Amino acid sequence: AAAALRGTALTGQLFFGDTHDVFMDFYNCLKSAAGRDPYNEINMVQYPPLCELIFYFFGRLLPDGLVYSDPYGLREVQSASLAFALFIFIPIAISVYAIEEMSELEIRHKRLLILTVLLSSPFLYAFERGNIILYSFAFTLLFIALRNSGNRFKKEIALIALALAFAIKIYPAAFGILLLKHKQIKEAVRCAIYGIALFFLPFLGLGGLSRFSLMIRWLTQRTDLSDTEGLGAKINFANVIRIYLLKLFGISDQVSWPQIAAIVLGIILLAAGLCLPKDWMSAAAI
Repeated sequence: AAAALRGTALTGQLFFGDTHDVFMDFYNCLKSAAGRDPYNEINMVQYPPLCELIFYFFGRLLPDGLVYSDPYGLREVQSASLAFALFIFIPIAISVYAIEEMSELEIRHKRLLILTVLLSSPFLYAFERGNIILYSFAFTLLFIALRNSGNRFKKEIALIALALAFAIKIYPAAFGILLLKHKQIKEAVRCAIYGIALFFLPFLGLGGLSRFSLMIRWLTQRTDLSDTEGLGAKINFANVIRIYLLKLFGISDQVSWPQIAAIVLGIILLAAGLCLPKDWMSAAAI
């Protein structure tokens, strides 16, 4: 369909509206993380510190000094492109492994499920941005896949995976509901300890724990980009509600109640995660 429409269905609707900004979440973050002081007045980074350490690692794959170059120019550099390829390959490999582990489908149907996930709108959008949310998604899948494993080592890996997902994007902490649902209190406590450690300890490599207050400051001051004619730069409940209101009913998106509706829906889904009879239903609700 995209080929038949010569790509016009992708720009602004599926992908970021600026066609010259492809993969730039990755390349911009390489530069801001390079000096290990991403929360200063110049960079004003809102990412949790583990994200910055990950970007710092990938920046180290580039020749000395190159990471401080113009981020747009980095896309034309071989070593930077290879770093990006590795950055994308890791969460894809983890996601594929997790789906293989959790799915009980026949092989051909399992392959189709993997293809469906990798070609889904949110996954493609995150890929086009080069966004680290792919790691949070992959670790969340790994948690779901391994948390009921009969292997104690794999079960512990599952807890660490959820802690990593939390330390990268915070809100995957909601999947801890799956542990509480089955009264796995000890596991929930260990997972919480892992998560707190993985969230705060990376600050020590980025200027100290005092940078936490700066991260919160930039996070609260950030003005989100938005595109009322498509998902644009915001893929969330509130923006999806706005799009349906605008497209189906012609109702202006300049209202505040889509956010309220999104919050209410989120609370309902989290509550459903505790009550639904099957784990796959709970995971889908969360």
